[in-house]
Amino acid sequence: MLALTVILSWYTYTSATRAQENAVLIVAEARTKQVETSMTLVFRSLLSTVQNIVVYPHVQAPVVGTSGDLTLAKDTREWIGILQQGNDYYRDIMITDRRGICIAASNPGHFGRSFADVPAVVKALGGMFNIDDFSVGKITKKLSSTVAGPIDTGTEIAGAFVIICDFPQIVTYDDEEQERDRLAISTSL
Repeated sequence: MLALTVILSWYTYTSATRAQENAVLIVAEARTKQVETSMTLVFRSLLSTVQNIVVYPHVQAPVVGTSGDLTLAKDTREWIGILQQGNDYYRDIMITDRRGICIAASNPGHFGRSFADVPAVVKALGGMFNIDDFSVGKITKKLSSTVAGPIDTGTEIAGAFVIICDFPQIVTYDDEEQERDRLAISTSL
């Protein structure tokens, strides 16, 4: 009789443990799917934004205009600043010429610098709208990426429009919440 009780107890315990593990996996899969769906929408939105922006006069003018037009350069810098301030995710915005040299930027440190070796810029100068250079900041823990598109004048790819984005933290791990969950699972056994 004792052996039967032990076997039934063990069976009940292992079944309950498996059921809880399966429940945790189902919740994790649902959260993962939710994050995946959200990020897919964000990335599609970014690509669409770049596709729409590359036809703006402030983007087209610097790559086709005369390099000595200071009014044009000032207007483009102001427009880039306004664009960046209007979106919390845009860390840097820049326009490169056909060689990948930055000719307008939200960050003055980028001006005149070559981005010809940045994969997103290479693809944009090759005629492709793209999202590339995914990374997670060592300090901020934020996902970053570069979105770029070709500036097509109708006769040639004259440059690239580039946005470097920092996304908010996607998943947070609250140690106290995790500890509560672990205790709840432990006590329910």
